[in-house]
Amino acid sequence: MADATKRELNAENRQFSLTAQAKFSMDGTGEKRQRKFSGVAYSGDVITGHWYWGSVVFDMATLSVPDKLPALIDHSRSQRCGYVTASSISNEVGLTVSGNLLSNEHGTSVAEESDEGFPWQMSVHIEPGSIEEVLQGSNTVVNGHTFAGPITVFKNSKIVEVSFTATGWDSNTSAAAMSRGGDTSPSSQGESAMDLKQLQDRVAALEAENKSLQASKDDLSKQLTDATDKLTKFSSEARAAAVQQLFTDIGREYKADDAEAKAFSAMPQEAFDATAKVMREQFKKPAGGASAPQTAALFQHQANGGSAPAQTTAPASNPLMADAEKRAAQFSKRA
Repeated sequence: MADATKRELNAENRQFSLTAQAKFSMDGTGEKRQRKFSGVAYSGDVITGHWYWGSVVFDMATLSVPDKLPALIDHSRSQRCGYVTASSISNEVGLTVSGNLLSNEHGTSVAEESDEGFPWQMSVHIEPGSIEEVLQGSNTVVNGHTFAGPITVFKNSKIVEVSFTATGWDSNTSAAAMSRGGDTSPSSQGESAMDLKQLQDRVAALEAENKSLQASKDDLSKQLTDATDKLTKFSSEARAAAVQQLFTDIGREYKADDAEAKAFSAMPQEAFDATAKVMREQFKKPAGGASAPQTAALFQHQANGGSAPAQTTAPASNPLMADAEKRAAQFSKRA
């Protein structure tokens, strides 16, 4: 247990909800009939498993109960269904409360559902006034019972309100459920198990959601990769076809593994387009349909009357191609 000097009551750890079985009855006759309720709000015994205090017990000798306590549904101030008119405290029974249900829609709803057999629970909110911590190895007598430490004794506590709830936190419908800042927190084995199960279910749901999102991410990544591969393949095939068409237009033989063909294939698109345009203009047939001199010379053959053909030496390189390659290199540098 934590050092007693460091443990103090605050707005978060001072709220308790003690749940008990509610009982209903009828008083009066005719139009004056009044629906009543009662229950043992707190038995005076130890409450175990509080998220902050551990084992606690309320000193009923210093407990205060207002003359009239509001009775609500699910601790909602907007659902007023009745009020407590009487309370009693004894070490044998504990704290009992009784009161009247209102005739409004909320009080009528509690009464009618109870008549049909619904097992309403009564949750009593109590706030401690001061604390007394009993350390390990020590004993204390509270509410006529002897309790062994470690245990926290709450004194000068005050009942704030009672509520009718659909379910009790403890299967024995005794003082067991507690709240932390208005939210339920582990206070008994039943509640702890319930909260743990909810937490496990939530974790499982988040893991499944994460797995689904990861699968979607992987699928999108694969689709993007496939699309990129297809685009790259399409671009390569389209460039190869464009280079082949260019070579056909200027009367050159196309070989995919030729150094010049590879050079054109590797050009940036802007450089290739500009270079192809220049080359087509330079190799364009002049008016009249005759081949351009440079191109005609590559395919020229003349009869020589049986004499040995004149020796013609093909140029070592095509000057137009060299000029085109020079332009391609310039464009590549710009890119």
